[in-house]
Amino acid sequence: MANQVATIKDSIMLSAVDLSTTEVGRNSKGVLYMTVPKELKLTADTAIPEDVRETMPTMFRGKMGGDSLMVNLMPLNEEEKQQLAVNPHNANTIVFNRGMSMAKMIGSSARTSKVYTYMKDHYLNLVIVAKDYDDNGARGSGVMMVSKQDNSNDVLLTLYKGPDLSNSKLEKVIGAMLSTNFKR
Repeated sequence: MANQVATIKDSIMLSAVDLSTTEVGRNSKGVLYMTVPKELKLTADTAIPEDVRETMPTMFRGKMGGDSLMVNLMPLNEEEKQQLAVNPHNANTIVFNRGMSMAKMIGSSARTSKVYTYMKDHYLNLVIVAKDYDDNGARGSGVMMVSKQDNSNDVLLTLYKGPDLSNSKLEKVIGAMLSTNFKR
């Protein structure tokens, strides 16, 4: 799996994923942009209630097989807010700590899991790829990306779940995640 993701990382970095200009969701905090490749066969869910949309501005679902892709805004805790107030560059530390605690939790039940980092516009994007992990009693595979792009009071958690994580699907999922940006 390490070789698989290293290859994907190289191809994604070569294609230098740009921040998307395709609007996929909005809430009172701002507008979410993301480019989701057609090959993923995911359709935007338009039935997200307003209150849920505040923390989950977008959700895509697959027609069959249980694939889904969602973006969540996770509020910072008080300690993280203080870290950010002291120095905006602490955003990367917050992303790293959040991502690693998630990786530890998921990794304990996964058949295989790896953590990868991408720097984009000076911001850290931490990507966790897990195969065959315990997802609330069911087994599944997934990709999670924790990122922070500004001085706001939340971090972005982008989560893909699906039964199958082929190389080509993984590359497209990570590419979509790296295109994500939230404009306030």
